[in-house]
Amino acid sequence: MKNEKSISSKIAVNIVKIRRDRNIKQIAVATAIGIDPGTYSKIENGKIELTVDRLAEIASFFKLDIIDVIHWPHKYIRHDSLPPGERNSIQPKITIQIELDEEKKDRVLEMLFDGKDLKMLYN
Repeated sequence: MKNEKSISSKIAVNIVKIRRDRNIKQIAVATAIGIDPGTYSKIENGKIELTVDRLAEIASFFKLDIIDVIHWPHKYIRHDSLPPGERNSIQPKITIQIELDEEKKDRVLEMLFDGKDLKMLYN
């Protein structure tokens, strides 16, 4: 639960930043989403847990997708929505973590690197 609360708190911080960046008062957001201004203030201060439904209402008020509120100030861009020429310039990165016994490590690395010389990995 503690981790969930910290995630909710980080999103609340982003909501405050968005609201302030756009010079919007708390009462305007509260009124638009149909809640008491005191309740909205508690959401921004992390005293009330932010639900997905409430986040969706707030994001809609700001004319943003939920993912953009979560990652504010960065804009989420789907790789497949980019024009073909731009897709090659922005390659998605993938991180994989594998826990292996020492004896299996070299075999897995050889598979991943098509049997190429693994000495470069150890220098």
